[in-house]
Amino acid sequence: MGDVEQKAELHATSPLLIVDALLDAAPISSPSASIDKYADLDTVFERVIGLGYWCLTKGQINKYFAPELHLMSTKKGHADLFDWLYIHDYFRFAIALEHRLEDFFERKNFYVKDGKSKKIYNRVYEMSWPHLFGRHLVGLDTKEVRGELTEEGLDLLFPVIKEKISYLKNKLIAAKWQKTLYVISHPRKGPSLEELVRVRDSLLAIREGDKNFCLLFVTISQTYEGKENIIVKEAKDLNSEWDGADSVRWKQILDEFKFTPNIWE
Repeated sequence: MGDVEQKAELHATSPLLIVDALLDAAPISSPSASIDKYADLDTVFERVIGLGYWCLTKGQINKYFAPELHLMSTKKGHADLFDWLYIHDYFRFAIALEHRLEDFFERKNFYVKDGKSKKIYNRVYEMSWPHLFGRHLVGLDTKEVRGELTEEGLDLLFPVIKEKISYLKNKLIAAKWQKTLYVISHPRKGPSLEELVRVRDSLLAIREGDKNFCLLFVTISQTYEGKENIIVKEAKDLNSEWDGADSVRWKQILDEFKFTPNIWE
């Protein structure tokens, strides 16, 4: 495990767990966009949704829209499905989207690292979840699963978590009628342009052909230009990680986009 993953795991026992965010509720807008062309920098976006690769993508989105809060604190109503996990393979992620996320959270596909850990892995879609099953899980007696999570503990907690995951999945799919900026960031090389195109096309499918969205990729070292509604930006200090040291660059990047005044209310 690298330094990035190790530092991220330090947050696994924080009360700012994904489970807290999963309990949020958010209104869903009615259709508001045309399907004629892709969104661009002139589009006024109604939603911003992080798509990994890691937790800090959501952290920096939080910090931009709610600078008064800690970057790991999500304002109520703004939790999304892929906020606090790692997406290790974006081709597989695209396949999950193409399946309308119907099978991406099945118990048979998950395992606990080394049989005893706080991190669980999806072996089919190459995702890892370091914060999903923590000691502060609410609404369930976690006496048997405090500390390290075992396969038996995972069996106990999985049905409760899946119910909340299903809510966020439906929330993400419902955003198909909103002008949406999807964001991926990566502290190393990250996905190729080919992978991003596949993800973009998968988002287009899950949005039922609605093109009013952009896919922003923030990378530590830009090696290629974007394409159509795929926008690539460089942030050299992405490895500054959890102290938020690169938030200035993130603000510069997000300032290039337009958002509705009430986007983070």
